[in-house]
Amino acid sequence: MMKKDLKEEIVSRQRRTRKYRKNVNEPSVCGVGIIGEGKFDPKKDIEIYKRWVSMLMRCYSAKFKEAHPTYQDAVCDPKFHSFQFFAQWWEDNYYSVEGERMELDKDIKIKGNKTYGPRTCLIVPKSINTLFVKRDARRGELPIGLRFDPSSKKNPYMAKCCNEGKQIYLGNYSNPEDAFDAYKSYKENLIKKIAKQYKNIISEDLYQAMVAYEVEITD
Repeated sequence: MMKKDLKEEIVSRQRRTRKYRKNVNEPSVCGVGIIGEGKFDPKKDIEIYKRWVSMLMRCYSAKFKEAHPTYQDAVCDPKFHSFQFFAQWWEDNYYSVEGERMELDKDIKIKGNKTYGPRTCLIVPKSINTLFVKRDARRGELPIGLRFDPSSKKNPYMAKCCNEGKQIYLGNYSNPEDAFDAYKSYKENLIKKIAKQYKNIISEDLYQAMVAYEVEITD
């Protein structure tokens, strides 16, 4: 290669490098997400990148929020706007559970929390994360765990709780308070039982959050 050609090649590479760096340091995901420069690469660290994009969509995509109203108030700590920061956090906190998909959760550690961030989030096995899913649409205006049973006039408030994919019948009651108490007792004991089963596998933060978790009538 002649000196002139070599010089042109060097200049061309420098321009491409500057353009690349400019792009990775500008918001490119949901208007806020920045890839940044560092050891993590979206093309190589695909699974982490997918988790990051999914999180940002829950917080900043109007279409996603419209389709999933439970995320209407979800927000993201600015630190998690950086893919490099999020990926490092994920790598530092990640652990695996055989046969389980690991998920990002924002409100087991801090109940009712709406912010995805390094101090609020936990990495959780899917089976445990499912324990905390609330079926708001199914129960209507009744407290969590309850359904109205029109077939029973004296005891129309039915309490049920999902356990390993099965609906466990907890009885029919004359008032929603007693029905909720039955659900609350069963659900809290179930969460503590599963926490003990997973104690040596899951993170200490997750274990402590589970054993301390309280079901409230306003959930």
